[in-house]
Amino acid sequence: MKLTSQGNILWSKVYVGDYFVYNTYFRDLQFESVVIGPDSSYFAGGLTHAGASNIAILANFDKYGRVLWSRIYGTLDDFPRLMLTRSGKLIAYSYSNGNAKIVSLSLNGTIEWITVLKDKSFKLIPGMRPALTQLGNGNIAIADALYKTDANPPEKDFHFFSLDADNGSIKWESSFEYPSTDPAFVPQLNRLTELSNGSLSLLTSLDIATTLSPTPTRKTINFLLNSTGNHIGTFAYHVPGSSCNTADVTVEDNGFRVILENIGGKPALFKIGMDNEISWSKGYANAPGFFVPMLLSKAKTGYDILMSDIDSKSVQLLFTDPAGRLDCAASNVQFIKEEVPWSYHAFAIQSQVSGNDNELLYVRSYELTPENYVLNKTIDCQYLGDCCTDVVDSIHTREITLCEGSSFKFPDNSSTTDSGLYYITQHTEKGCDSIQFFNIHLLKNPADLRVASDTCFGDNDSLIIQATKGFEQYNWLDHSSDESFLTVYQEGPYSVNVHNLCGTKTDTIHVYKKCDYEIIIPNAFTPNDDGKNDLFRIPPQNKNRLLNFRIYNRWGERVFYSSNISEGWDGKLNNRPQPVGTYIYYIEMTGLSGKRFTQSGTFVLIR
Repeated sequence: MKLTSQGNILWSKVYVGDYFVYNTYFRDLQFESVVIGPDSSYFAGGLTHAGASNIAILANFDKYGRVLWSRIYGTLDDFPRLMLTRSGKLIAYSYSNGNAKIVSLSLNGTIEWITVLKDKSFKLIPGMRPALTQLGNGNIAIADALYKTDANPPEKDFHFFSLDADNGSIKWESSFEYPSTDPAFVPQLNRLTELSNGSLSLLTSLDIATTLSPTPTRKTINFLLNSTGNHIGTFAYHVPGSSCNTADVTVEDNGFRVILENIGGKPALFKIGMDNEISWSKGYANAPGFFVPMLLSKAKTGYDILMSDIDSKSVQLLFTDPAGRLDCAASNVQFIKEEVPWSYHAFAIQSQVSGNDNELLYVRSYELTPENYVLNKTIDCQYLGDCCTDVVDSIHTREITLCEGSSFKFPDNSSTTDSGLYYITQHTEKGCDSIQFFNIHLLKNPADLRVASDTCFGDNDSLIIQATKGFEQYNWLDHSSDESFLTVYQEGPYSVNVHNLCGTKTDTIHVYKKCDYEIIIPNAFTPNDDGKNDLFRIPPQNKNRLLNFRIYNRWGERVFYSSNISEGWDGKLNNRPQPVGTYIYYIEMTGLSGKRFTQSGTFVLIR
């Protein structure tokens, strides 16, 4: 689903797995990561199952949630993380046979390169979620977690490496061991961030004990690395006496990081600066329900916290102000920061791409038509604590057709001249507002129809005539095409018509065999108002384009000027007849080929 910044539903859809992979051999479709493309479309990565094996899947959705395409990749097990680079490439992290495979894809899903990280003594921790970021130098930095297979008990390590975004080559690699009192604990690496001083900050959660807290407790952990992945410091953030599990992180432009915590199923926020100190913290003990998975996003004037209860299938959205305050469910909570002494060692994993690891078993693409599913309209105002839920009608979206250049006025007297999905809010005294949706479609105005200027074949056997683009349908009057262009093979006039709800218009172009025409000028004229030879002019059958036409008397005084080939001199200056005699003319023209030329001469005025 897509929500407004106020938490109102714009649209929602349910996708049946068969729409993506219609072969019954595939099952249990699961998307795990989403990024927004440069055209506001969405890219989702995850996995499906083929027998006992996982198969990575990538799908592209438009901004309304309609599936554009999907692909499955036979040698890749999963896409738990996606990232969009500044150059418009997708970087995907994949588990494959216990190894990490980093994949670069174009925006149409084509693989550009794959880098495989292998070491027999280490494997990826199953279920671990890596963290990816693009550095200021353009390279990709990645954090994941490994375990050492030949150690008893197995040693677990955080693993960091950097790759060239253009070719996938490894720039640097490092790791250090992390302790865990829970052997089954799987770290979720929430955010890897490059700070302004070039260091890296990794935010995750671990069960650790410190001098301040000798009993192992789950805390938010901030690992600091230098620009080549060497460990330089570790900080823990937690609420005394509580287990704090990092749920999500958002990073602001100024380098501040806001961390969403899960404290006993209740959300809490705190903010750390570039110095890794806590700026503020806020808990939401009065948030309704027992919500477990949590997502955080930065809004224009605060933060959105999205929570869902797995058991009840309900969804709750909290919206805070810039300091984390929430009027309807807010309470103070005090986070503390403590430095964690950390013993670590560095090692290198040999990187190689060999055998079949870089070979795709298959790639399948599907054109899809997902089922639409719209949430039921909320009939009654619902109160959750002190918060009111708006009445949202996402079913009866009004479809509006709008001509370019005109505007549509909404019931609240606001207006728009652009296409898109809009919503308005009708405020009520009880505070439970009614939200209505409008889908505006723009139609191009036929008055904008233009065909190129008259042209010529010259030495060519054919020409392509181009009309103004953007209309839904074109009608060339010889019925030879319904596109915006027409290929012609002989001279003559060609007309095109467009018609829609905004009007109709026809435009015509003339195509000539010759590109340049000789200018034949008369040597005399008789402006005596007898209706014969009363104008000195360029013959109208000339197809050249006139730039200027000037006439001077014997004393060099200009008596006539025009850039319109249909105009001529009537023998007058300031409405006074000029004397008989010889006059001089200058003509400047361009042919249909674009060639520019001039012509001059004399003629006689006779009465």
